[in-house]
Amino acid sequence: MRVLLWVLLFGSCFAGQRPYVLLLDAGHGGRDPGAIGHLGMKEKDLCLLFVRDLAVALKRYPDIKVVLTRKMDETLRLSRRLSIAKRLKPDLFLSLHMDKGDHNSYRGMSVYVPSRKTFRSLISRSNFWSKWFPMYSKLSSYDTVRFLRVLTNNVFFLSKCFALDLLGVLSKQRVYLHNTEPIARELYLFHQYIPTVLIELGYISNAGDVTFIQNAKNRKRLANEIAAVIESYFHHHLGSMESLA
Repeated sequence: MRVLLWVLLFGSCFAGQRPYVLLLDAGHGGRDPGAIGHLGMKEKDLCLLFVRDLAVALKRYPDIKVVLTRKMDETLRLSRRLSIAKRLKPDLFLSLHMDKGDHNSYRGMSVYVPSRKTFRSLISRSNFWSKWFPMYSKLSSYDTVRFLRVLTNNVFFLSKCFALDLLGVLSKQRVYLHNTEPIARELYLFHQYIPTVLIELGYISNAGDVTFIQNAKNRKRLANEIAAVIESYFHHHLGSMESLA
């Protein structure tokens, strides 16, 4: 049942009608600079630099369609980002940010995934899910809860699969990690029925992390590594669902 529901809701790519769709989100932007750190660098600028490089790295995979929430320095509310995701219904939503610590010694990447509490909150908001899937709004209360539990379990599973794959590859490539395991959080950005992962590219308050992201060669290498993980995730995780369907 889980596989069938996933295919019905998000699996048009399985029928060969479109490539895998990735929604890339550069955090903050415009009037919202995000965190301001070493040498006055703004989170919004470093995130956009990296998202552009990641989009270029993904061009080598013709079966992955990349969509950016923003391509320039523009103000984009969180609600607008979720609206884009709801309209597009991508196979993966990847949001890029930079962390900020109380101490300059804090450094390294972290990866966040939706918490179970996030999904329990979504299940209780029937009006929220019916906006996402109006064709299923006539289900009985019992079937609605059952449907949403299956759906959110799949979203949680796939989000965590990608996060674990990414951290595994980055650790082998000796990328400095602040956290070696995915961190489950209840974030507003996670209030959606799509596999979603938030990546903190490092600490903007740390001189080493800022210098690393500012360096074009470093960004390209990291972007290529993440692009390879995305391609592997689509084929090994979503592709396995295709074969089961």
